[in-house]
Amino acid sequence: RVFGLGRLQQLEKTFDDSVYTVWSRVDERGAHPFLLLLSEQGLASGLYIDSSLPMDITLCRSSGVGVLVLGQSATFRFFMGPKVSDVIKQYWSCIGHPGRPSYRGLGHFYGSESVASVDDLEAMINKHDHLQQ
Repeated sequence: RVFGLGRLQQLEKTFDDSVYTVWSRVDERGAHPFLLLLSEQGLASGLYIDSSLPMDITLCRSSGVGVLVLGQSATFRFFMGPKVSDVIKQYWSCIGHPGRPSYRGLGHFYGSESVASVDDLEAMINKHDHLQQ
């Protein structure tokens, strides 16, 4: 079983000779698909493809993955499990851990020291809702 391949709607894919075309949008630096492969024995491995070029990825019936990069270069990184958590840790060590969201993005400003009472909080929420309209 295969999981990944970016923005595709289907979460899990199978090796059935399907071809998936991957390319970056105009406002992005490239397409960087990550595939998580899980064997019938439960062993996991991963494949990360770093390229700013369009590519076709084929999931071959012979349990293989074929990659055709439409351009000059791509970097392939393989991650060997054996557990899914091991593969994810290796992937994160390659690309870095996700950043923490700012407190403001989590709504921290509603609970800050500038709010002295529930009435102040309601006024702040109403003002925010009014600006959204």
